[in-house]
Amino acid sequence: MKKSPCLLAVLLAAAALLPASARATAIIGRGTSELGIDGSLAAHSADGTAFNLGLRYGYFVADRLSLGVLLDIGHSEHSDLDRVGAIAEYDWRMGDGYRAVIGSDFVPFVAAGLLGAWADVYDEDATGIVLRGETGLKFYLTDTAALVASVVAEWATDDMYVNKRKAVAWDLRATLGVRLLF
Repeated sequence: MKKSPCLLAVLLAAAALLPASARATAIIGRGTSELGIDGSLAAHSADGTAFNLGLRYGYFVADRLSLGVLLDIGHSEHSDLDRVGAIAEYDWRMGDGYRAVIGSDFVPFVAAGLLGAWADVYDEDATGIVLRGETGLKFYLTDTAALVASVVAEWATDDMYVNKRKAVAWDLRATLGVRLLF
């Protein structure tokens, strides 16, 4: 659990030390593609070591609005959970008076998704639909690369998540990741 905050602190320090030319405004307009990887790792969760890894591709169909696909894989001592589906994301534009603290752009975002899910929880199989909500902040290192911190909430039609050693239909977690725009 201590590794994630240390890694984030190192990445933010590196961003602060980048030359000013590397700190450009974010290009998140129509026609841009976004590739992302994010996840979380808990070494001492209630269910042993637990990790979650997400891969996503999004295409901006309008300025600041992207539609895409998400593959999310989770594993812990007593559960395996795979999710795949569609996701929509909206990135806010900071006001004209906004001045970044250390020379980069902070972009808040919200996302919603509808995913199919397959799980093995305590040796019981579960299949269902997952409604996903996500909110977070993108920290642009350059105009094509951003660090992402977000909070993800999911609700499933079946008990697929582990909480206090029992299967439940919802999950809430924090994730860290990287997004690349092209």
